Amino acid sequence: MSAIWLTGLSGAGKSTLAKALCARLDQAGVGPLLLDGDEIRRRLPKTYGHDLPDRAEVLRHVVAMAKAAKAEALVPVVATISHQRWMRDLAREELAPMLEVWVDSPPEVCAARDPKGLYRRAKAGEFTCFIGVTHAYEPALPGSAGPGLRLRTDELTEAEALGRLVQAALRHLA
Repeated sequence: MSAIWLTGLSGAGKSTLAKALCARLDQAGVGPLLLDGDEIRRRLPKTYGHDLPDRAEVLRHVVAMAKAAKAEALVPVVATISHQRWMRDLAREELAPMLEVWVDSPPEVCAARDPKGLYRRAKAGEFTCFIGVTHAYEPALPGSAGPGLRLRTDELTEAEALGRLVQAALRHLA
């Protein structure tokens, strides 16, 4: 079994694409399990903040859930910011084989899409750690095992991005 890991800034389109991908995989007879970072965070028994140590701990929970899904012959479709390279490297190591998808959009585009006002609040100083405002997203290094697919959601329509994602996922899962 394989995993599909969508990473990128808040507001880039990870959750939207992951949900739509799960629907398409389900139609294709693949057993997907959506693991959305925001949803998982809300359901954990401890309340985690958004500082770097708490983000790392939530990531470890997500990876463990994805491993459990794979053990049950499900395809975990993960949508999480996972902004540091080591986070995605850990996921790739623990979940191999894994298709990493960088849902890439500049912070200003993500901020303009932000229905929760998180970017505005971060810029006002309400958050000490907000990726895209107080902390940068670390793209993969050239020549590394980085993303198998990069979706520039500021340049693609949602339908175009989903089409590319579905094609890549089905090829990866074949």
